[in-house]
Amino acid sequence: MTNWNLIHYDAVESTQRVAAVLAATGAPNRTVVVAARQTAGVGRKGDLWRDLPNASLLCTAIVRPPWPRSAPIACYGMAMAVAVIEAIRELSGGAATIKWPNDVLLCRGKVAGILGDATWIGQTLNALRLGVGVNVGGTRDEFIAGGLPDATSIEAETGCTVTVEEMLSALLARFAVWDDLLSVGQWQGVVAAWRAEVATVGQQVRVTLANGRELRGITTGVADNGDLLLTLPGERNPLVLAASAVQTLRSF
Repeated sequence: MTNWNLIHYDAVESTQRVAAVLAATGAPNRTVVVAARQTAGVGRKGDLWRDLPNASLLCTAIVRPPWPRSAPIACYGMAMAVAVIEAIRELSGGAATIKWPNDVLLCRGKVAGILGDATWIGQTLNALRLGVGVNVGGTRDEFIAGGLPDATSIEAETGCTVTVEEMLSALLARFAVWDDLLSVGQWQGVVAAWRAEVATVGQQVRVTLANGRELRGITTGVADNGDLLLTLPGERNPLVLAASAVQTLRSF
């Protein structure tokens, strides 16, 4: 895996936490923390991320975008989501899609999640930490037994046996292509590729906001910065919802 500095652990609380320490102490661009297990992994809203033993790719990539920035920060998370989809397609032929804002679905089950965090020094972006969890193995029954009824894996949905190492190699190779484009300011192509994979658009959804308010409407698009456009019944102009404002989103 050219141009990637891989750091492997048997078990950590969270690859995001380990990467935060490494980023703060000068870890170079494209350092990747990889763990066989996480004991306290979390998702976008602080929910516990649980994985099956030896069946998931668990990693966090440290990216240091050039300064002044050549691309919007949100584009890096978009690029990682697209890279996950491309890697799944390459290794198994599976047609994964994005459930806004940061889940990757395969046959309607959650197969992966992406978590992005930024570290700043004053007004200057120091580093991005792009956490990725991908279920490569495991059956639906195993996920249900583990309290994860909405989860699935590449193997469960495609019948293909994919190793964690193969997924990591394919993922980083695909992400590097998009990262190279972002580093020279070609972020529009990343947004277009991400938008094409967002399956949430055009659906009737129920959205619970962080403040507890519930909305129902039709998703009519996604903005260049990743915000969701939600059109309410009887309204012409859509609401613009940032991911940070949304607690849950369900189709119905």
